[in-house]
Amino acid sequence: MNNIVYKIYNVKNNKFLIGSTNNWTKRKSNHLNELRNNKHTNNHLQYSWNKYGEYSFIFFIESKHRTRDKAYDVEQKWLDKFYNKECCYNENPSATKPPSRKGKKHSEEFKSKRRAYKHTAEALERISKKLKGNKNGLGYKHTQEAKQKISKLLQGKPSRNRKRISLISPQGIIYTYDSIKELSDKHNLTYSCVSKVFSGQYSHHKGWTRIDARMTNRK
Repeated sequence: MNNIVYKIYNVKNNKFLIGSTNNWTKRKSNHLNELRNNKHTNNHLQYSWNKYGEYSFIFFIESKHRTRDKAYDVEQKWLDKFYNKECCYNENPSATKPPSRKGKKHSEEFKSKRRAYKHTAEALERISKKLKGNKNGLGYKHTQEAKQKISKLLQGKPSRNRKRISLISPQGIIYTYDSIKELSDKHNLTYSCVSKVFSGQYSHHKGWTRIDARMTNRK
């Protein structure tokens, strides 16, 4: 079942964007590309992304469906319930499929206007108030299933304040990653053993050692 309803969820303020697609990989990639390049069509989501940073957002599948129409129906139910509320980033109350632009290109005049576009001071203030006023999602609560999905996605997610970790491979190459989990997965290492190498309980794991341990052995 490739027809899915998805969420872009802000872990800092519990706000979300709901959407549907029959190509999750492509849709997620498009969202990330636009957000990272400050070109997302949803101004509210883009403003929040710029304010809180990429690490504050997670993307996950809310539900899967047999048909595209069913996915639209479920997305619409979400919008009917949460559109225009502080916990929802969506700027369009309808889940109807937007018109395709395949084969079409924006004019240079349109591109120039978009690059030059800036929010008015009044609009920026209105967006800012919305963001500041939603510290707890205004009563919105996730289902237990959604909480479990979010919890799994947050495991191993790098934090801006977390120091990156480094290990030396058996070949003497230093590898640096955002988390022990990422390093373990990339090099087929056991997570618990790598953790013990960093805590000093183990001197090595499969020949991998801490940088300070390798330097100590050389003295």
